[in-house]
Amino acid sequence: MAEYGEPDDAAEAPDPGSLTLSFVPRLEDAQGRDRHKSLWWDARLDLADGHPSRLVIALHGRPRWFGLSLVQGYLVEPCLSLLAPADGAVLVPAAGIVRDGGVDLLIGRSRTGKSSLSVRALAAGLPVLGDDQVVVLANGTCLRFPRRLRVYDDLRRTAPRAAAQLPLRYRAGLVARRVARLATGGRVAPSLALPASALGTRATVAAPLRRVILLTRGAEVDRPTLVEATLDEALARVAEVLGEQRSRLSATIGPSLAPALTTCDQLEATVLRSAFGSASIMAVNVPASMEAGSAVTGLAQLLRLP
Repeated sequence: MAEYGEPDDAAEAPDPGSLTLSFVPRLEDAQGRDRHKSLWWDARLDLADGHPSRLVIALHGRPRWFGLSLVQGYLVEPCLSLLAPADGAVLVPAAGIVRDGGVDLLIGRSRTGKSSLSVRALAAGLPVLGDDQVVVLANGTCLRFPRRLRVYDDLRRTAPRAAAQLPLRYRAGLVARRVARLATGGRVAPSLALPASALGTRATVAAPLRRVILLTRGAEVDRPTLVEATLDEALARVAEVLGEQRSRLSATIGPSLAPALTTCDQLEATVLRSAFGSASIMAVNVPASMEAGSAVTGLAQLLRLP
């Protein structure tokens, strides 16, 4: 899958086991089917000792490259996240921006500004651990998940400096995605896989957790606000976002996955309670009515990011 890249400089991370991924033309013994507009897929997940061991997918429809991106987010990464807690790690849906020797861990749903803030930071010379997935260990160390960043065709509004610095082929890729989105009336709105090196640097590998920031878009406020939050609020937010991330996997695979999900939830809470214990925890609320560029700029100003 194109979004995974630059794994050669990855830090020594826990090895909770392996997941074998197979794509097949047809899957007769699928546990379930899911679809998104013009694409659909059948899937089967084999478990070993209660942990995912083999994921088999039969992908159908067009465009296939968009389908691969969808099953990555709906099936593959949720399966990987279920493996991590058994060895003292959590794959958190977050961006990790490194400054002052520590990590600002930005936790939030899709389209809350994580990727835009990450590429803005890269364009200003700040290292990042990732824009959508970060591995967090119980001792508070954050590790890079070796996947490229994902940006959308509104990058000129949300991160203008970064957009201007991109090499021509990536700028052309954003234009092509804008054309696809407009031509399909928004039915196909793919992201662009972007390595950190496209902005003149490489994603950093590991750093200690400094600050946990909970991102919410849609709050009933008239301007972006920053308030202190509690450890329990942070744990609840991570559980909420992880639950949403795994919902399509759970619906596709069915009841056989329930015990693994329960065990994983319990282990994740223990790991994160330890990891977040000494970090500063804040919550940022952004009005849903704010235009994307203004929202990301407001976030950056509140968090004192570039």
